[in-house]
Amino acid sequence: MKMTDFFDIKVNQDVKDYLQWLNKEYEFRYMFIGEKFELVNNLNILKKPILILGPENDDKYKGKIRIWAYGGSIAEIDTASGNIKLADNIKDYRVYLEDGYKNKKRKPECFYREGLFDDLDKPAEDKFLNLITSHNKDKQTKIDPLLLDLCVFAAYTRYLSRRIYKSYPTFPQEKSIQCVLAKNNILNSVYNPDKESLVVIDVETHLFIKEDKYPRADFVVFDGKSFGLIDFKYLGQSVDGDSLKKHYNDFIKAMSKENGKLLFERLKMKLKYQIEYGLIDESWYDKSIEMLNKTYDDSVLWCGFYFLGDATNIPGKKINIVEDQAEKQLKPIYRNGGVKCKYQKSIIEPGHLDNIKMSMADISDLWK
Repeated sequence: MKMTDFFDIKVNQDVKDYLQWLNKEYEFRYMFIGEKFELVNNLNILKKPILILGPENDDKYKGKIRIWAYGGSIAEIDTASGNIKLADNIKDYRVYLEDGYKNKKRKPECFYREGLFDDLDKPAEDKFLNLITSHNKDKQTKIDPLLLDLCVFAAYTRYLSRRIYKSYPTFPQEKSIQCVLAKNNILNSVYNPDKESLVVIDVETHLFIKEDKYPRADFVVFDGKSFGLIDFKYLGQSVDGDSLKKHYNDFIKAMSKENGKLLFERLKMKLKYQIEYGLIDESWYDKSIEMLNKTYDDSVLWCGFYFLGDATNIPGKKINIVEDQAEKQLKPIYRNGGVKCKYQKSIIEPGHLDNIKMSMADISDLWK
């Protein structure tokens, strides 16, 4: 594939209109209540859970825009035909619907809903499977509204994890928070050079295309002049051992002369789709055009870490584990000639998960 092929995008206006409706207007109206789930419930303040992302990296995904909700893959849209293919594992979501929880005695009272399951002609998971079958029977360019609601409900329920730490049952899984962060950023990001703005253009991005193993960046952000590859760590999880060091080394390899040029072109492709389909604010347009016309050099890629919360208040976990591990794993590498790496740590404030976002103003160079 020629790199110029990435920019030959013919916008399908019907797809664009539908994606913009999903991106800006779709609301998940069914609230979850319960005193011990107060922190989790604040995710619903967002009420716009659909995250729309550009194509994957491989050639076979070119032109296929992805639809996610709360960390779960929902579908992909072929921008050429407009056809929507539901995620391969979407049927597995049925166990996360209310009736599935009743049958498995998983305390469905934790997942109170208003309206979604009223007046269904059959149990929710059966209705869900029937709607999937109906969608897959013929090529569809829209997702049935009830099917979309059930998909979002199931994704939300699936990623309300009580497996993170037994003592912290009310924190959602990392993937859910990752999607909320990305969605908050995309909805609220306006380019302003004085405020060092950035916008998320992708999540779970493969760094090395031609290898059997695919290290990923949790976020890719665009700051108007370069792309940042961000590793996301949540509540002090997966920061010990050599985890941070491994991610750092993966980023360095991805930004090397050998790999960086191809990665840069693929990130420009993702930005192009986001711009052409109106999925990020139009204030980014001029800077995006400048970026698309750039050629690769050492200034166009950087890497970073975004730490949300710590393990300070979790029984059995070491206080300040994030700072300790960053100091232990990253500082020696950085002192020995590490390249531009950023660092941000945010503290979770109960009741304010809906306001969490990444900002260049809060990201500083590692150990200046």
